[in-house]
Amino acid sequence: MGVIISLPVGITRTLVGVVQKFVLRQNKPLRIDLPLPFIPIDVIVVPDASQIVSINRDSDVNRLHAHPTESFLPGLSGTSRVMTLKENVDTPIEHLFTRKVNCPTPSIPRVVTKETTLKAHSHHEQDAFCALNGLLSYPAKPASTIILLSNSSAAEQTNSLFFTFGSDGEYRVCALKDFFYNSMTALQAELKARRLAIRNGS
Repeated sequence: MGVIISLPVGITRTLVGVVQKFVLRQNKPLRIDLPLPFIPIDVIVVPDASQIVSINRDSDVNRLHAHPTESFLPGLSGTSRVMTLKENVDTPIEHLFTRKVNCPTPSIPRVVTKETTLKAHSHHEQDAFCALNGLLSYPAKPASTIILLSNSSAAEQTNSLFFTFGSDGEYRVCALKDFFYNSMTALQAELKARRLAIRNGS
């Protein structure tokens, strides 16, 4: 009986969220809430860079330890990155690898640990955070609601490699970021030199 009642409610809430997001253009995460029997779905997709940073610092949200990120969202292989670079030799690295299609990890999953509406935050001059209104219309459920932080969208919004290789700007970034940037920059310079040599008949 509970599922029979809650399923229409979940569908209605999802449709309302779709209208708010894509018709009214409200800057809130898209929530898909379908309490199906045996396989309940409650997923929140967050593409906004500032909201991703806020959620990452929210004590009511944690990493999804049960499954490694890679098993959910495989990124580009090393060969794919090189081919992408060869096809875009004149494009700056910061621009090329902050496009959605070129981000190694498009999204990162998180799980809600406490009932919460996910407070939005805003930077002050001293880099402090203050709570604003909640991002969700109704509370997320602990150990049930999954949040997908869309790093690729945030990277494209900010044109920042900090989101290509992390989910919290400079505060939480992959240790390989600088190595990747330096190696891709060196490879790009070599590709340009070879192209120039071919043009000059060398």
